[in-house]
Amino acid sequence: MRVSRIFSKSYSDLKVMRHNSYRLFSVEREGISYTGFNMGTGENVAILMLLELLLAGKGALMVVDEIELGLHVGAQKKLINELKEICKNNHSQIICSTHSDVILDSLPPEGRFFIETTHSRTLITPGISSKLAFGQLADSKTNELDIFVEDDVAKTIIEKFVDHKTRKRINLITIGSHTAVARQIAARFREAKLDFVAFIDGDKHNERDQHVRNIRSHIEKIDDEGLLNDFLSKRLVYLVEGVEHPELAIVKCLSENHNNENLLQLLGVSEEEAKDFLTQASIAGPHNEFYHLANLLSIEKNEARNKCIEAFAGISHNEVGKVRETIEQALRGIDRTAKTHSL
Repeated sequence: MRVSRIFSKSYSDLKVMRHNSYRLFSVEREGISYTGFNMGTGENVAILMLLELLLAGKGALMVVDEIELGLHVGAQKKLINELKEICKNNHSQIICSTHSDVILDSLPPEGRFFIETTHSRTLITPGISSKLAFGQLADSKTNELDIFVEDDVAKTIIEKFVDHKTRKRINLITIGSHTAVARQIAARFREAKLDFVAFIDGDKHNERDQHVRNIRSHIEKIDDEGLLNDFLSKRLVYLVEGVEHPELAIVKCLSENHNNENLLQLLGVSEEEAKDFLTQASIAGPHNEFYHLANLLSIEKNEARNKCIEAFAGISHNEVGKVRETIEQALRGIDRTAKTHSL
């Protein structure tokens, strides 16, 4: 009996009594018979939902407000499992609201929608994870996904490449070098903490095989080689891939597009000045590009870095798309993992 599975108690009988349009049910458990009037809220609501859905037959639609009402965590999971099975067999559908992360995690990502009203507008976010949903309810950053980068330049690139909603879901961590990033990947993999993505500067992309060997050596014992290979194919990514380090690659790209209106507005200079300043910055030496440009523009180094990366994001659609897809794919993977663990 479905009710027995939900509450882990042996229900031996269930009866439905009718009078005109009224309906009352009674159950028997451990030799004691009682009706809905004598039940706890959670037990009453769960049995009533099951009854209504089964009695409605095939193709039914049920709408439930706060479906977890009165149910402890274990019963919430089991109730959702029973309801999913009924809906699948009867081609029925349930639309419910919930304030329970357990309920949300028990549903497939495509069945989750976060609804919020801001400034008289209703915003609907599909496929949301429970961590993000309840972080937004609490008005706090959720940090669902750690992102490892080498330095503040890479951190700023990620920040400028993704939108506000994604920034609320990620935690950017500067590690210090590409070898340190590789060690961090190995440490997380050993601990089975796979909620991260690692970005190494693009000028190191030819060293990928060496990075993978370093990661393997730090892991020491690999139980599932296929899992590691699949994971690294999706979570070890090279940022602004090319032969130059990101600062130089960005400055050169902007120099080739020195007449870009957004760039000129950000830098506050003429087209001729932009071309001259960017050319000078490109020969300033490794990792000094933004510092030299800042001196030419009479602004702080961090401001020059931010302006250049913002302008680069506006014209480098392939790079932006690659970073966004990598992060979104990782977030979707976390959602699927949460679903698997909840069933």
